[in-house]
Amino acid sequence: MLATVSRGAVDRDFWTDADLPETALYLYKLIVSRDAAGRHLGVRIIDWMSRLAALEGREWVRVDTWRTNIGLHAYYERLGFKHVRTEAPSHRLSGWLAQRPAGDLSMPHKLLAVGTSDAPD
Repeated sequence: MLATVSRGAVDRDFWTDADLPETALYLYKLIVSRDAAGRHLGVRIIDWMSRLAALEGREWVRVDTWRTNIGLHAYYERLGFKHVRTEAPSHRLSGWLAQRPAGDLSMPHKLLAVGTSDAPD
């Protein structure tokens, strides 16, 4: 396995009704193997999720990361995510919340297939 990602329901520890949770796709557990280093697979997976969100008519791709992982915060910001706020429930280590518009792409020339009609690259 080179990479994995999950999508899931809104995490109510962080996102509220005021955030209009139904407008977003929630990206969780993006993990890329060290064997895939240098291939920009993480970026391509985020672009894939962004395209999927747009196809579903959503406005945002949202993430939450550990509050203390400033390197990961910077990574997501380089990919166009904007910090929304930081929540700090006592029972959670994550809570740095960010989002980017659905359909935004960081590597439009290296897309992964989203549906059966997409040609693999």
